[in-house]
Amino acid sequence: MSVRTIRPTFRILNSAIRTQSLKKNFIGPKSGIFLPAYSFLGERNFHISSIRIQQQQNQQQQQQQKKNRSTGPNLFLRIKNAVTFTASTALVIGALGLAGISLYLLFSELFLPSGDTTTFNHAVTMVEKDPGAQKLLQIDPGTRLKAYGEATGDKWTRNRPLRTSRRIGKDGYERILMRFHVESDNQVGVVSLEAVDKTVFDQEFAYVYLDVPGKKRHYIISPQLPQKTQNTGFLGVKWGPKSN
Repeated sequence: MSVRTIRPTFRILNSAIRTQSLKKNFIGPKSGIFLPAYSFLGERNFHISSIRIQQQQNQQQQQQQKKNRSTGPNLFLRIKNAVTFTASTALVIGALGLAGISLYLLFSELFLPSGDTTTFNHAVTMVEKDPGAQKLLQIDPGTRLKAYGEATGDKWTRNRPLRTSRRIGKDGYERILMRFHVESDNQVGVVSLEAVDKTVFDQEFAYVYLDVPGKKRHYIISPQLPQKTQNTGFLGVKWGPKSN
């Protein structure tokens, strides 16, 4: 065998041995990139850790996005619920206030002595029981009278409201002035009165009188006239002769 034949054979054997050793000690001969086995494992572990970190970051971003998305609707719902609650509370309080005022007006009108309806009914009863009024209206004792307020210009209106007015007197008490009509089978009269409200539950009549057309005014309750003071004279001295 010639020298030329031995050299190519040696090269082939050398290449085979080198390739076999590379397969044992290195990874990736087919790709042409030779990395030590420990380097490849370290890179693999690093790659896995990077993937986990990236996944955690993605999860955090997704959670943050969900939180941002949920914050807007939650804030809107809170504002909406707050406005709804406030409006409902205001309506309930307003309704309770109106109901309370209505009940107070109804109670004071129908049951309290200072109410117009109570004053009217009391005055009608006094007229029916007064002998002088019975004589003027030509009714027998115990006869009920028809009592009503002022007639309105509208013929379709059945209600005849009472003519009443309220004012504060010099004594500080509230005074009620009222005028209404009474009617029997034979006569028609007009009753005028003034009532003084001492308290909510205490009412006194200052005067009550009845006017019948063609008849003299009849006082059911006469007014209290102010007492005349004695004349003490000019500058507190009585001038002239003494009277025996």
